[in-house]
Amino acid sequence: MKYKLRNLLYKISGDTSEYFTAKCFMTDKTEIEIFDEKKDIGNLRNYCEQNNYDIGFVKRKSNEISYVKSKDLENCKNINKIINTISREERININAQIPEVIDKFKEQQHVFVYDNDIFNGIITYADLNNPSLYSYLYILISDFEKLLRNIIKLLCEREEDRWLRKLSVENQKEIGGIFISNKAKGIEISLLECATITQLKEILYKEKLYNEIKYYKSNKKIYCSKLKEIIDYRNSIMHNRNLIKDKEKYDDFYDFLYDFCIQRKEINDYYTRLKKKN
Repeated sequence: MKYKLRNLLYKISGDTSEYFTAKCFMTDKTEIEIFDEKKDIGNLRNYCEQNNYDIGFVKRKSNEISYVKSKDLENCKNINKIINTISREERININAQIPEVIDKFKEQQHVFVYDNDIFNGIITYADLNNPSLYSYLYILISDFEKLLRNIIKLLCEREEDRWLRKLSVENQKEIGGIFISNKAKGIEISLLECATITQLKEILYKEKLYNEIKYYKSNKKIYCSKLKEIIDYRNSIMHNRNLIKDKEKYDDFYDFLYDFCIQRKEINDYYTRLKKKN
């Protein structure tokens, strides 16, 4: 029996919406060694040291899952004195979406994943370097890139090649080469669609976009540095480089994403105003 492609895709991918939830990021509880609170504390200490873990898991008499910090294990002889109950603030629902996962890490070093009241796993900084986050960010930045193109179309609609003249001869040739190559393959795209986000940044710099967006404070340097940051993250995503490895890197990532959202909103508001004028 020959299956339709959609059926085959459903079979191999399942529910793709799960790729953007806490479930996709977590280290499952089946991959975590959980110690009984009655066990020798040395076993737990060795486990954390050998695996370089910041925390270890303990099952209480009530079967409740709790944790201990590896730094507290150093001089402790009674594990019950250093056990931490997993608070509601440290928990996240297994079906929570990526924005909630990201926000949770602003306050927490580790996030514990629950399905109702059942412990399912843990998310650490290392777990955030996950294809799901890369895909999510790629979608956001691609949408931002499309918005920049739409603004250029409106600004230059009376002179279609005006935007192209704002680029260096080298960049003009590069865009033209990509356009011709695609046309030869039967791919119908516009010249503007052949421009990279770096080139879009340059065009809108010449169009003085920074004067129209409150976030940039009419400052060329702020505009350039903020757009460069977006481009750098895009490149890291495309080359599968680690975005987050520790608290400091996470704070940088969080600040970038916060700034990105503000820029995206203000630039979209400008685009809306521009459409009304035209």
